[in-house]
Amino acid sequence: MDRLFAEAAQFLTECKDALILTHQAPDGDTLGSAFALQGALRLMGKKARVVCHDSFPEKFKFITAHNDDDGDFEAQNIIAVDVADPRLLGEKLDGYKDRVDFCIDHHASNVQYAKNTLVIPEASATCEVLFRLFEQMQITPTLHMATCLYTGIATDTGCFKFSNTTIDTHIAAAVLIAYGVDYAWINRQMFDVKTKERIKLESFLGGQTEYFFDDRVALIAVTTDIQKEYSMTPNDFDGISSLTTRVESVEIGIVIKQRGEKTFKISMRSTGDVNVGKLCVALGGGGHAKAAGCLLNGTFEEVKEKLIKCAGEAL
Repeated sequence: MDRLFAEAAQFLTECKDALILTHQAPDGDTLGSAFALQGALRLMGKKARVVCHDSFPEKFKFITAHNDDDGDFEAQNIIAVDVADPRLLGEKLDGYKDRVDFCIDHHASNVQYAKNTLVIPEASATCEVLFRLFEQMQITPTLHMATCLYTGIATDTGCFKFSNTTIDTHIAAAVLIAYGVDYAWINRQMFDVKTKERIKLESFLGGQTEYFFDDRVALIAVTTDIQKEYSMTPNDFDGISSLTTRVESVEIGIVIKQRGEKTFKISMRSTGDVNVGKLCVALGGGGHAKAAGCLLNGTFEEVKEKLIKCAGEAL
């Protein structure tokens, strides 16, 4: 592991102006790690810009506001953060799939597509990986960088309640708070604040949840019709997966989000021994043992039947 961090430190020291790639449908960890890395590169005298297939969610504006401060420049290095598979970059970033010089990640399912990688599966978040890397490089984060790192760690651990939270995770969070991070405000924005429309949506989805295998599997479907009825944006999907695991008997939670006529984004959660990461890898996706996802094509009924069958076999 020391060798991996040393190689990553050497790359960042020697790299030139860079583009930093995030995965599509960006969450707190991919954005937090991207903008923390951008801050580090700027401290080192380099230019950096974060790019994403999707627009940055409004709720992360406190992280993303200064992305264009370096103006126009020609990037000489491509770095991906929190991207386990180049397919997760999205169509708009297809041109970078084979050009990634370095990937920093924490997914065990990382397919090693980059020329160089720093993948630490036991870390709770990619932001925790960067926290360790910055410590080894003796980079003191600015308040904004610390805020980015804390946000990524908090969101990927469900505010430190998921099983991926470790002693090292808490130590990293404590150090970041010592830098002045307003953790109470971040936690409220990330986990408590919701629009009235989101409250109505959650109430509706709770009533539409289907249960299978003696209530051990819960499934929520968000079709395009539902998205239109509730005026949903991609950002409104954030956190919906957790709705499936609130019932005490549920061991596998599944959310089907329709993206096109025959395209569906799948999110899975596990509360027990089932490794949904392995399930999603078998379906062409990936993730962690307790939280994973994939993309499936077909009719809604075909996709639903396939997922229920997979979940049943896993149980």
